[in-house]
Amino acid sequence: MFMIGFILFYMWYFSLAISYRLELRDDGEIRLRSLRRTLRTNAEEIAVVEFPRVGLGFIRFRLEREKAYLFCLSQNVVLKTVLAAIKSANSDIIFKNL
Repeated sequence: MFMIGFILFYMWYFSLAISYRLELRDDGEIRLRSLRRTLRTNAEEIAVVEFPRVGLGFIRFRLEREKAYLFCLSQNVVLKTVLAAIKSANSDIIFKNL
Protein backbone atom coordinates (compact mmCIF):
# COMPACT_ATOMS: atom_id res chain seq x y z
CA MET A 1 0.00 0.00 0.00
CA PHE A 2 2.85 2.38 0.80
CA MET A 3 4.40 1.84 -2.63
CA ILE A 4 1.11 2.48 -4.45
CA GLY A 5 0.56 5.62 -2.37
CA PHE A 6 4.06 6.85 -3.14
CA ILE A 7 3.59 6.34 -6.89
CA LEU A 8 0.24 8.15 -6.84
CA PHE A 9 1.72 11.06 -4.92
CA TYR A 10 4.71 11.23 -7.28
CA MET A 11 2.45 11.31 -10.36
CA TRP A 12 0.16 13.90 -8.77
CA TYR A 13 3.05 16.19 -7.84
CA PHE A 14 4.51 16.25 -11.34
CA SER A 15 1.12 16.58 -13.03
CA LEU A 16 0.69 19.90 -11.21
CA ALA A 17 3.56 21.28 -13.32
CA ILE A 18 1.65 20.84 -16.60
CA SER A 19 0.79 24.32 -17.87
CA TYR A 20 -2.73 25.38 -18.68
CA ARG A 21 -2.06 28.97 -19.86
CA LEU A 22 0.43 30.46 -22.33
CA GLU A 23 0.95 34.22 -22.22
CA LEU A 24 3.07 36.42 -24.47
CA ARG A 25 3.88 39.73 -22.82
CA ASP A 26 4.69 43.03 -24.52
CA ASP A 27 8.37 42.85 -23.62
CA GLY A 28 8.75 39.45 -25.35
CA GLU A 29 8.55 37.36 -22.20
CA ILE A 30 6.65 34.09 -22.43
CA ARG A 31 4.87 32.76 -19.35
CA LEU A 32 3.66 29.21 -18.94
CA ARG A 33 1.35 28.94 -15.93
CA SER A 34 0.60 25.78 -14.02
CA LEU A 35 -0.79 25.07 -10.58
CA ARG A 36 2.67 24.48 -9.17
CA ARG A 37 4.74 27.20 -10.84
CA THR A 38 4.99 29.95 -13.44
CA LEU A 39 7.75 29.41 -15.97
CA ARG A 40 9.17 32.60 -17.48
CA THR A 41 11.25 32.39 -20.66
CA ASN A 42 11.98 34.16 -23.94
CA ALA A 43 11.42 32.97 -27.50
CA GLU A 44 15.17 32.66 -28.03
CA GLU A 45 15.41 30.00 -25.32
CA ILE A 46 12.89 27.66 -26.99
CA ALA A 47 14.52 25.20 -29.39
CA VAL A 48 11.64 22.92 -30.39
CA VAL A 49 7.85 23.03 -30.10
CA GLU A 50 6.25 19.61 -30.56
CA PHE A 51 2.51 19.29 -31.12
CA PRO A 52 0.30 16.26 -30.39
CA ARG A 53 -0.66 14.02 -33.29
CA VAL A 54 -4.36 14.44 -32.50
CA GLY A 55 -6.20 17.72 -31.85
CA LEU A 56 -6.25 17.51 -28.04
CA GLY A 57 -3.17 16.92 -25.96
CA PHE A 58 0.12 18.27 -24.72
CA ILE A 59 2.39 20.69 -26.54
CA ARG A 60 6.01 20.16 -25.51
CA PHE A 61 8.41 23.10 -25.37
CA ARG A 62 12.05 22.08 -25.28
CA LEU A 63 13.96 24.79 -23.43
CA GLU A 64 17.67 25.05 -22.69
CA ARG A 65 17.62 23.08 -19.45
CA GLU A 66 14.16 21.55 -19.21
CA LYS A 67 10.96 20.64 -20.98
CA ALA A 68 7.64 22.33 -20.41
CA TYR A 69 4.23 20.93 -21.30
CA LEU A 70 1.07 22.83 -22.18
CA PHE A 71 -2.34 21.14 -22.23
CA CYS A 72 -4.54 22.58 -24.98
CA LEU A 73 -6.41 22.19 -28.24
CA SER A 74 -3.97 22.51 -31.10
CA GLN A 75 -6.64 24.17 -33.30
CA ASN A 76 -7.08 27.13 -30.92
CA VAL A 77 -6.86 30.44 -32.83
CA VAL A 78 -5.33 32.39 -29.93
CA LEU A 79 -2.68 29.72 -29.45
CA LYS A 80 -1.77 29.88 -33.13
CA THR A 81 -1.33 33.68 -33.00
CA VAL A 82 0.93 33.39 -29.94
CA LEU A 83 3.01 30.67 -31.62
CA ALA A 84 3.26 32.79 -34.78
CA ALA A 85 4.61 35.67 -32.66
CA ILE A 86 7.12 33.28 -31.07
CA LYS A 87 8.17 32.09 -34.55
CA SER A 88 8.70 35.67 -35.71
CA ALA A 89 10.86 36.38 -32.65
CA ASN A 90 12.96 33.21 -33.08
CA SER A 91 13.42 32.05 -36.66
CA ASP A 92 15.54 29.04 -35.58
CA ILE A 93 12.68 27.39 -33.69
CA ILE A 94 11.48 24.02 -34.98
CA PHE A 95 7.78 23.10 -35.02
CA LYS A 96 7.11 19.35 -35.13
CA ASN A 97 3.78 17.68 -36.09
CA LEU A 98 2.13 20.98 -37.02
